[in-house]
Parts: sequence; C-alpha cells; structure tokens
Amino acid sequence: MQKSVWSLFDWKVERHLSPDEAKRHQFFVEAPNGVPLIAYFAGDAFEVLWPRERVDVDLRQVKEVVDAAGRVFCAEAGEVLLYAEERSLRFYAFSPHLLSVAEEPEFQAMLSNWLAPAHLDAVRSLVDAAPRIIH
Repeated sequence: MQKSVWSLFDWKVERHLSPDEAKRHQFFVEAPNGVPLIAYFAGDAFEVLWPRERVDVDLRQVKEVVDAAGRVFCAEAGEVLLYAEERSLRFYAFSPHLLSVAEEPEFQAMLSNWLAPAHLDAVRSLVDAAPRIIH
C-alpha cells in the first residue's frame, strides 16, 4: 500500500496510487506495519481512536507521546498518528486540524469541556468557538 503525502490527513484510507496520481505525486510513503491509532488531545485530556481493529497498547506510553507532541509542536490540541506493532509505538504524523476525529462524540465532548468557561482565558475564545476550530 502507498499513500500520497498530499493525503497525509486522510489516515482512514490506505490504497494503491493510480498511475496518474503516482506521476503527479512522486513523493509517497509505504504504509507502515502495525495497527494505526489516532491519539487526540485538548489540554490535558486525551483519547484514542482506532480506525481499524483495536489492539492492546500501553496508554501511559501513548500519553507520553501525546504530551511530547504537544510540546514539540507547541499545540494545546491536536491529533497524533501512531502505529502499534507488538509492544512498540511508532510516531508518524501530527496535525493540529483534528480532521480525523472531528465527528467523534468523545472528541466533541472533550473539546466542549476544554472550551468551558474555566478554560476561556487559556484559549482566548468564546464558548461557541468549537465549530470554528474544526476546519
């Protein structure tokens, strides 16, 4: 399987590139081994979305990666694409856009809690800002 880098945020779909697409997008990556998981966070809260099957992972290790991504990318909210293989996790991508999890009820609740009045000063936003954060 291959994935055009231009579709990096479309993590739920892996497919073979068509010949035309391969000509337009010469830079691509091979699909990683393992099971994909998307760890997403807003403030200190985080959850995991399993686009395919669920496997046993150490959630403390996932949280460490999420915290590191937040620091490295200077983000208070985002999603991290990881692949789990045996007992290991591999980091593949970070996005502040939260497109992969935008429709997930758990994410919507997390975002609402994060944007609640107690956090308004931290995000410098209005309570109704949640729909505008998701692009």
